[in-house]
Amino acid sequence: MSLRCFKCGQEIVPGGTSYIIRITAISNFDGIIEPQEHKDLKSFLKDIEEELKGLPEDLIEEEIFKEKEFILCPRCKEIFLANPFRKELDDLKPPEVIPPP
Repeated sequence: MSLRCFKCGQEIVPGGTSYIIRITAISNFDGIIEPQEHKDLKSFLKDIEEELKGLPEDLIEEEIFKEKEFILCPRCKEIFLANPFRKELDDLKPPEVIPPP
């Protein structure tokens, strides 16, 4: 089975250089619970349980934790790591001349 770069599709030959990019999304709980009508923890947890009733477990789990993996070639790895969220970089301009080392 041959590997291919997820981004550009280039074949990665056996023994060639490739990178695994692992993205993990974990729900961030800041410790603050919005004030509600709950007088105790048991009633609060019971309400959450009722809200989740009938939802598939994998959907509930994805709201808390999700991980994806991608294989990238060296060039696509560099491009991805330079700007993983593809933010506008208008204020960054390459130099007109690159001096020798």
